[in-house]
This record gives sequence, C-alpha cells and structure tokens, in this order.
Amino acid sequence: MVEEARQFEEEDQRRRAEVESRNQADSLVYQAEKLLTDNSDNVPEELKTEVQGKIDALKAAIVANNIAEIQSATNELNSALQRPVK
Repeated sequence: MVEEARQFEEEDQRRRAEVESRNQADSLVYQAEKLLTDNSDNVPEELKTEVQGKIDALKAAIVANNIAEIQSATNELNSALQRPVK
C-alpha cells in the first residue's frame, strides 16, 4: 500500500497544483469583477476594457482547463489590477 501511495504521489501533487491554480483564478475573477462593479465611476474606461478582456481570457482558460494558460492569464490580470488609476 505504501508503494502504491508513492507511485501516485507525483500525480496527486500535480492535481493539487491544478486545483489550487483553478481556485486562485476563480477567486481573482470574482475579485476583479467586483472591483470593476463597485468602482465603475472611478476607473477609466480604457482600464475597464483592458481588465475585462483579461477577465474574459482567464475565464476561457479556466473553461479550457489549461493550467499553463490559467497561470499566465492570472499573472496578467494581477498586473493589470495593480496598475495605478490616473
């Protein structure tokens, strides 16, 4: 039984990383959409459009279940959200 656990350990770790990436992405999508909704008057239209595009890209990556794409889109959305509003 221990040997069987070792055999599947790598796959379990990979799946755990996938689930964590998807959960993080889902959470970020929710936070970004809420931020845009709650602050729509204070956010320039150009930034809203850019952030919404990145939200849509991240949602598409989640649906496609492409972990590399999810991580990339998550980083891009995070970067867009951290940019100062002028």
